[in-house]
Amino acid sequence: MLITTGNAGRAGLKLFVAALIFIGIATLSPGKAATPDSRPDVWCWACSMNGGSDFTLNVALFIPFGLALGLMAVVPIRAWMAGLTLAIAIESLQHFGFPGGRVANVTDLTANSTGSFIGGLIGAHWRLLLFPTAQRAGQIALVSVMFVVSLCCFCCWALQPYSALTNSVGDPRGSQPAGIPFPTEFGWYHGLLTEAQLNSHTIARSGDGPAIIESNSAEASRLQGSATIIGRDERDFFVPFIYVHEPDRLPKVLLGQRGQDAQLRGTLNASRLRLAGPTLTLNNAFSAIDPGPRRFQFDVTPEYWRLSAQSAAAVHHNVMRISLGLGWTLFQTVVHVGDPLARIVTLLWLFVLWLPVGYWCAIAGKPADTNDRNLGNFRRWQFVAAAVIALLFTLWLVPRAMGIAATLPHEWGLSIAGLAVGVFLATRFYHYIPAQ
Repeated sequence: MLITTGNAGRAGLKLFVAALIFIGIATLSPGKAATPDSRPDVWCWACSMNGGSDFTLNVALFIPFGLALGLMAVVPIRAWMAGLTLAIAIESLQHFGFPGGRVANVTDLTANSTGSFIGGLIGAHWRLLLFPTAQRAGQIALVSVMFVVSLCCFCCWALQPYSALTNSVGDPRGSQPAGIPFPTEFGWYHGLLTEAQLNSHTIARSGDGPAIIESNSAEASRLQGSATIIGRDERDFFVPFIYVHEPDRLPKVLLGQRGQDAQLRGTLNASRLRLAGPTLTLNNAFSAIDPGPRRFQFDVTPEYWRLSAQSAAAVHHNVMRISLGLGWTLFQTVVHVGDPLARIVTLLWLFVLWLPVGYWCAIAGKPADTNDRNLGNFRRWQFVAAAVIALLFTLWLVPRAMGIAATLPHEWGLSIAGLAVGVFLATRFYHYIPAQ
């Protein structure tokens, strides 16, 4: 069955309705504001700690909307105008309090309209992307390989721990709560912290609020610590009880409570761009049926994070390898590593990244003016072999060069599977292309 312009228009109409419904659910359902002080000003540009991730998430949210318009033969500039109009309507409702817990911001207008424009471009050129000639497929394949390799290099850099220190010396020390301006993104912890420890140096505490610790250690690449908590914080957003920061006041490690879970967060190179990064979660570490004291221990290195909690009722333990497969955590703030959807997102991340590369490389090797089947197969596998070499180089060498954990076996498998499926789709369905 051939794909025609009429079929594309009908598919675009269905996608348009689905995109509107999804955007409405995502933007007009009640939200949560951590604290009144954490609400950014309407004119503030990506001013929250994860403002960069929120921007990319809002761009991705409107790409299907623009794609649907492009499939219906709407030019990209009009798709951009339609996205901007829809975003203005949504932000206006949020600004006047509907729904509750939402915050209107000019950044969302820019991100949403940008996503509509990108989707419109893809929709306007869908035939070129799905059914290119062999020569054009080679050009697209080269760009796609460069993009994927660059993105993987960026993710490996972004997942490294950020440190403002180079060759500093000294011991960590506790700061008085009034000694630094505690970030307004976090609430003041209501549990009782009796003791905190960082790199074998103990800091005595008595009272609520977080232990604010200045890290001034030569072991800047590794932080080990512990904390003893009595009671719990009853709020359901993230509130840190260990706040390790650099001398320039940038938070380095945050250990805190979110509902019944304990969470460990670190400041990475991605934080310079206000990207989110991974979060290590201990589910039910603050269970209400366990009122006794809890002792937490954490270990943060460039290759892995460890977090454990021990109480009279239970012992919890979790380890997270900082590998290339966590790159998806940088660009969104909806799904966390410990969420049920995290495994699905991890499975799709590298698979989807390499699938288009295999598709375009297989088409690029298709001979244009020869009926020699052996020559055609030889040329095709030349391009596919180049894609495989790029994949091996990226997954093996880049993480080692950047200092994060080696690529995990399932990440290898997913990347190779994505490349193989792309090649299969090109070799199986390319003969359905209409005459160009």
